[in-house]
Amino acid sequence: MSTAVYFIVSEIFAPFFLNVGAQMHKATGLKPAYFAFLPRDNRRLRQLHGDVFPRDVYSLDQVKINTSLFSVEEADQMLGFMMAKHGGDVTDWRARLYSTASYIDHYLDANDVRLIVLWNGQDFVGRIFSLLGARRGIKTVFFENGYFPRTLQCDPCGVNSASSLSSVPFSEIRAVPKAEPSTADEPDLEMISFPPISRLDVWLSGLKKSLAPKYLKRFPEQRGSDWRVVRQLQRARQAVPMDQPDLPEHFVFVPLQVHDDTQVLLNCRHFDSVETFFHEAYKAIRAALPPGYPIVVKEHPEDLCRHDYDAIRQAYPDVIWLKKFNIDTLLERASMVVVINSSVGLQAIARKLPTVVFGESFYTRDEIAFVVHDLAQAAEVVARAAQGLSGAMLADIDHFVAYLRNVHFIQGGWASPLPGTIVQTVRRLAWLAKSSPTQTPLVMPSA
Repeated sequence: MSTAVYFIVSEIFAPFFLNVGAQMHKATGLKPAYFAFLPRDNRRLRQLHGDVFPRDVYSLDQVKINTSLFSVEEADQMLGFMMAKHGGDVTDWRARLYSTASYIDHYLDANDVRLIVLWNGQDFVGRIFSLLGARRGIKTVFFENGYFPRTLQCDPCGVNSASSLSSVPFSEIRAVPKAEPSTADEPDLEMISFPPISRLDVWLSGLKKSLAPKYLKRFPEQRGSDWRVVRQLQRARQAVPMDQPDLPEHFVFVPLQVHDDTQVLLNCRHFDSVETFFHEAYKAIRAALPPGYPIVVKEHPEDLCRHDYDAIRQAYPDVIWLKKFNIDTLLERASMVVVINSSVGLQAIARKLPTVVFGESFYTRDEIAFVVHDLAQAAEVVARAAQGLSGAMLADIDHFVAYLRNVHFIQGGWASPLPGTIVQTVRRLAWLAKSSPTQTPLVMPSA
């Protein structure tokens, strides 16, 4: 039987992909096979579904290890982001890479896999699936959060800067009719529910991890994920009070991104750290705008109590620095926004704020944003942004945002998914599964 493979990078995505897989099976006949390579994720999936692989996450090395699957350069590239994010010994990571890849390679050889579905795809398992799948001509589709609240990306080329949309000429986007999104009632689907994890299960998983010999050598991607550390971080964040700044009438808003996110480590050609980004942004703002023009910086919520920005806070005493504050209020009040490539950048563009972009994303387009192509010209770009949006840019923003909202993004989120979101997702996924690898038409045919 032909199969669709769904890699569950974390158990939090299980409710979404279990329902997508079940409905895709009904719509296309592709039997779902779920992959989870971490003990708790794998065990939890087994509670609801029989086709979960591998059968034993501790026995991957029983498959014949094939170290010729990747060149040294490919292996280093696949592990670079993971090691930058999690740390660990390169020997452990290479052993994990090749045991996992050998298992996946064997599975793809032994089964009629027609579709591979990944979340983001930049983790090492996602990279293994997409590379080994491409060698066999298997269609891979990538999911991610959309850049507007409760939306999803679903693309055959990748997400964010790798999205197929990145290569579409703006003239084609302008030509797409500004159709309104569907407002039909929620369909009647029998949804698969995924019971929340119990505190006992969390505690037992943490205990097993701490007692198992060489656990982190076997699963290096689990470094830093100890439940006690996570709980301590949650409590620390809750204890941080809301900022109560006296915001100036005009200011440049600089939202920071997660310091170890793919958007920083992989999707920015100019630098590989948030600190370097801010240094360059600050330098450009001070060179382009009147002396003392207010700058407001906000840390990303995921870095709160996790990444220390004290050094640059002290280095730039003239900046208003926020840790905990409503981002919509900042977007409402800002005169200009400066970003690497975050969703906040697109939200700023949608609000028709002049937005300076330093990194790569599908919205890094001169038609709608002020893109820094060369750091030496960053101050000039900021100065142009300060002059405001032209009439042509305003019109193109309307086209771009309408296309994203009504066509490109799936409405709804992956957490506690609604039936309507599952139906939209399955329709999009089935369409992409049937299209040719190079075919990325802008508008999906009507049902």
